[in-house]
Amino acid sequence: MEFKYNPGFSSDADLIVSFVVRKPYLDLILENLRENTGAANQHVLVVGARGTGKTMLVRRVAAEVRTESKLNEQWYPLVFAEESYQITSVGEFWLEALFHVADQTQEASWQTVYEELRTESDETRLRQRALAQLMDFADAQGKRIVLVVENLNMLFAEQLGSHDDWELRHTLQNEPRLMLLGSATQRFEQIEAIQKAWFEFFTIYQLEALSLEDCRVLWTGITGKPVHNNRLKPIKILTGGNPRLLRILIDFAVDLSLKDLMANLSQLIDEHTDYFKSHLDNLAAAERKVFIALLEIWDPIGAREVATGSRMGVSQVSALLNRLVSRGAVTVVQGKSRKKLYQATERLYNIYYLMRRRSHPSSRVQAAVTFMVNFYQGDELVDATAKLVKQADMLDPTQRIEHFLLYQGILEAAKQSNLRRKLLKKVPDDFLQASDRPDLLKFLTSWQIESFSTKTHKWWKDFQAGNELLENGNCNEAIISYDKAIKLGSNFSAIWTNRGFALGESGRSKEAIDSYERAIKINPNDFIAWSNRGHELSVIGFNEESISSYKKAINLNPNYPVAWISLGIKLLDLGRIDEAVLNYDQAIKFNQKNPEIWYGRGRAMSSLGCYKEALKSYDKAIKLNSMKHEIWLQRGIILHNLGLYEAAVASYDKLIDIYPNDPDIWTVRGFSLSALGHREEAIASYDKAIEVNPDDHQALLNRAYEMFELNRIEEAEFSVRQVVKKDPNDWGALYFLVLLLKKQEKWSETLAFLEFLLNKPEVIKDNMINIIEFIIQISTIVNAAKIFQILSESASATELESLAVGLQIYLGEQPLVAQEILEVGQDVAQRIREQCLNTQALNSPSSNTSS
Repeated sequence: MEFKYNPGFSSDADLIVSFVVRKPYLDLILENLRENTGAANQHVLVVGARGTGKTMLVRRVAAEVRTESKLNEQWYPLVFAEESYQITSVGEFWLEALFHVADQTQEASWQTVYEELRTESDETRLRQRALAQLMDFADAQGKRIVLVVENLNMLFAEQLGSHDDWELRHTLQNEPRLMLLGSATQRFEQIEAIQKAWFEFFTIYQLEALSLEDCRVLWTGITGKPVHNNRLKPIKILTGGNPRLLRILIDFAVDLSLKDLMANLSQLIDEHTDYFKSHLDNLAAAERKVFIALLEIWDPIGAREVATGSRMGVSQVSALLNRLVSRGAVTVVQGKSRKKLYQATERLYNIYYLMRRRSHPSSRVQAAVTFMVNFYQGDELVDATAKLVKQADMLDPTQRIEHFLLYQGILEAAKQSNLRRKLLKKVPDDFLQASDRPDLLKFLTSWQIESFSTKTHKWWKDFQAGNELLENGNCNEAIISYDKAIKLGSNFSAIWTNRGFALGESGRSKEAIDSYERAIKINPNDFIAWSNRGHELSVIGFNEESISSYKKAINLNPNYPVAWISLGIKLLDLGRIDEAVLNYDQAIKFNQKNPEIWYGRGRAMSSLGCYKEALKSYDKAIKLNSMKHEIWLQRGIILHNLGLYEAAVASYDKLIDIYPNDPDIWTVRGFSLSALGHREEAIASYDKAIEVNPDDHQALLNRAYEMFELNRIEEAEFSVRQVVKKDPNDWGALYFLVLLLKKQEKWSETLAFLEFLLNKPEVIKDNMINIIEFIIQISTIVNAAKIFQILSESASATELESLAVGLQIYLGEQPLVAQEILEVGQDVAQRIREQCLNTQALNSPSSNTSS
């Protein structure tokens, strides 16, 4: 099923047919166009949050201009892309307009004009020449141009300077052949402040949430069918009247198969993650924190509860909530005693956040329950649930656990006793009495459900309390709550499973394993317990047992991605790469929409040296989740390994936009820049990594190598000394430092370093091979006789006797030692002689180390 929708890719005919709401705004803007016939035009700005239909509206205007004869005689619509990141000056604004002239007309002459002006380096000449060419185009067409430009808030507030704003305003105000039809995600300072260029320049149309009647019109326009209020109201609640979310959800509702409800709901969230996330990312950090506290809970809550959830002060939270209300992200609901309660305006965000934040597998079921009880009403919910149960009856017992859990959740969420009775009555007895149903479902489906003892209710409350504590990261307190529930007589497997998870998070792996095994004893089909048990077995080094546990979870539920992903990671860690690839390939057959699986496959392919295949997997993962840090990082490394250094840098730059303070990204970026020969840019990238993390040894060393190649020896030495100071056992850094000291003929310091190392026998013992190699290499650079003296007098003389003998032989002496030591010494001497032949190479080390 495909839920993506972008009016930017729609034809005029499709736009006209599908544009069924916002018609009053369309009429107003078209009226503006018809009235713009004089010496100055009235310019228009459409303001609305993402998804409110701005793009649809302005492109529908352009479609009308192209297809309505009278408007087409007067106007030519020039439609910019949704984002115009390349515009940073007025000249570039007019240049971008010419790009779209060439693109829309497909005429070679205009492409030539554009390509020629791209090479113009003088901004004043670019501005004048590009504008003149645009006016020539208008005259040739015999029409005025309406410039359709989106995201003006970003363009005016971030990309153009104040002088540019005034320059552009002056032209638009005095040139009757140009009209600007723009959009913005919110009102911004440049149109609100009296001292700014765009104050009172536009006629502004603010797009509000769709009314219930608008929602009805949109439903009918998309489906061709009427809709009852009982169905429409929940959809309005879930979307907050946001047209884009409405369209997504209407498509989803029409095609929904209950058999695939949870998979489709996951797909719905996966395919629109960028949309949901962009809203969250556009909030200020404090606002986002408050908003997320709301998303944790479905029901409306007060400012004090939000303050507790966000760990902030009540007065600060109240102010932030008011700002979110003004933005339209939050709605106020009147509670009891006239208390103000708050909730997310678009309730799909609650479901999105529930599914995205919480990694516990039950989150998918919980999200599906939340969706169903709010999407279906009364008897409709009963009928939908009955269909779900019917599907479960046709499945193998090992494949219907989620059906039980979903029914269980719906039964729990049914607030009215008569609705609960209907849900129970509608379900066949064989489902209610199935031996493989979860314990809680046994509890909920008892015909005496409303007459359980206080003690029974009490363990349930402790279980729920434990779950809440676990979700909030309070693992030790959660364990206490679960233990209370167990003491009260519960034999519910999920308590033991969740208790095991809390123990594992607390670092108590062996106890966690015991808890999971108790859960499995109660319910052998608990695939979550099997998978989590695998993780804890891996933690304590029981690798084969861990793999078996993961495989058991997969056999019980092949649609559970966590087990596939965890098994793949384990196989990769053990170097069983071929098995890991097969594992991920099998996982993809069951779940093609999980970016973690594609990412794991990319890692496995990379380990095999199949870089092109790895790149394909990473690109697939990015398509599913473009914001995941590790994917872009590994993709860049793969591109570097393929020799595509510019593409690697582009991949890192994309990642830097999201994570500007990750030193690893700046380090590997510098590595690729160095491969391109851009040494100064590479140094700047390493400097950024060091700024973020002063202990980044790799960045310090790579920076030093670049300095060496640029003959900035003292700066290179400074960087290497920082590494050696923090890690005296970094042999690569030590050797490079010796080279740098030799380059500057600082012989005494070179030998002082060697003496320092040789008098640390505990270091020498752990790094014997490294120190031998180190001394063999520097013996060709500094005085070998002096090195022999330092070695002979050091605390490591006994451990390094064979090395000392080798130095003596190299110096022309014939030491009297045991035959086996003599033979090793002769090998050392020969290696030193061979090293002499490479002295020149040693004086020009590689400019990079692998990152």
